[in-house]
This record gives sequence, C-alpha cells and structure tokens, in this order.
Amino acid sequence: MLFNLLGPNFGILSFWRYHYADGLDFISATQGWVVGNDGVILTTSDAGQTWVQQNSGTTSHLTSVSFTNVSVGIAVGENGKVVRTTDGGTNWMQVSSGVSHASTVFKSPQEIGPTT
Repeated sequence: MLFNLLGPNFGILSFWRYHYADGLDFISATQGWVVGNDGVILTTSDAGQTWVQQNSGTTSHLTSVSFTNVSVGIAVGENGKVVRTTDGGTNWMQVSSGVSHASTVFKSPQEIGPTT
C-alpha cells in the first residue's frame, strides 16, 4: 500500500492522528521508517514524499525504530514486542525480548538474539 502523506487524499496530519506514530528513523536524507499504533511500519525512499506500508506481523503499538543500514533494523513496542528485519523491512520477524515493555531502541540491531 502506497501512501502520499503530503497529498490531499491522505494528509500527513490525518495519518499521525489515526496511527499515533511514535518512532522515526532516517539512515540517510531519503531513506527512513516510521512506526506507530496497530503495528504500523511505513518506509520512504524519497525523503517522505511517498510511503510504503510494511507488514510488521504484529498489531502491538510500536514506539521506536532503529536501522543500522538499509537492511538491518529493529522496532519495539508495548508488551515487550520486538520485531527485527535483515532485508529492509520486506520481512519482519518477532524476537523474544524477555521484558514486559520496550519503549526505546538502541543503535545495534545485530545485538538482538535469534528470531523466534
């Protein structure tokens, strides 16, 4: 699904109000990700002109996202939810976190253990 967050049909303010986007990470001037309510993960490769939704595999509220490069990233959220990608978000895998709440991501996704 492609979103033009700046366009008249889906304005950026409507998106933020509905999804309560909490986490944002850009690894360059053009490539970035945003996470939020209902497990939403969106990515852009054109500095936010358009956004593509990725399937996080969860409906948990995601609060933070961090990428170390265009491929490797993690997102965390309520109830200790942690999801990890090694392919830029094409596939997100759940990771056992061992905690009941995770709200902030550190900058080393490769330090997260094996996916479950």
